[in-house]
Amino acid sequence: MYKEYFLNIISVEKKIFSGLVNKIKISGIEGYLSIYPGHIPLLTLIKPGVIYITQKNNNKYIYISRGILEIKKKQVNILADIAIKSSDLNESKILLKKYQIEKKIKKNIFNQKYFLDKKELNKIIAQLKVIQLTKKNNK
Repeated sequence: MYKEYFLNIISVEKKIFSGLVNKIKISGIEGYLSIYPGHIPLLTLIKPGVIYITQKNNNKYIYISRGILEIKKKQVNILADIAIKSSDLNESKILLKKYQIEKKIKKNIFNQKYFLDKKELNKIIAQLKVIQLTKKNNK
């Protein structure tokens, strides 16, 4: 049985991560997936959220919007619209954007924009979760 597999995370703009990992957790369209070495091959869509990456003595967190997850025998590929490392997230900008979106949601509660704003708020909350997990992990 394998102890590690190779993970590639690629966004539309650039390669975000490439390396050996022991485990990842990601939000698929059917729910959370925990992927260990030796996982059965799979191709599925992924939802916006946090990717939890476990390496030997290190955990990494990456925000991902949506995309495709491909699991092969010794390799996992994630092709994403947007993928952002925790180190590239700016907490104060995200908090400001969260405040602005929450104000818009209150105004547009009976409007079609309400659902678009709610979707944007969920992305912002996921980004904040990446920042919080990184801070917690670095303590």
